[in-house]
Amino acid sequence: MSNHISTIRLNGELTIYQVGEVYEQLQSALQQVLTAPTSDQPPKLTIDTLELTEVDSAGLQLLVQVSQQALSIDIAIDWQTPGAALSRMIELYSAARWFESNTEAQPS
Repeated sequence: MSNHISTIRLNGELTIYQVGEVYEQLQSALQQVLTAPTSDQPPKLTIDTLELTEVDSAGLQLLVQVSQQALSIDIAIDWQTPGAALSRMIELYSAARWFESNTEAQPS
């Protein structure tokens, strides 16, 4: 049986004004991956952030929180190459460790 992979694409703005809605989308995606049929590999969620045009600290905090949550429930996140808006925030806040695509434990 193949590994269950879900993809969620984020686009537009991810600021304090969109965090609530995007939070719900991401929680739903995590739940879907968690309840999917199991395989030999851990479940994986692909998050595509290439089309995000604006990200503020609330948006970055949400993505880091989702990364931490996924790690705690053994869901691997495959972060697609972040767009310029998210890349700036990752660099500004030195948050690169939360956006590495792997299944290894991230440092806290």
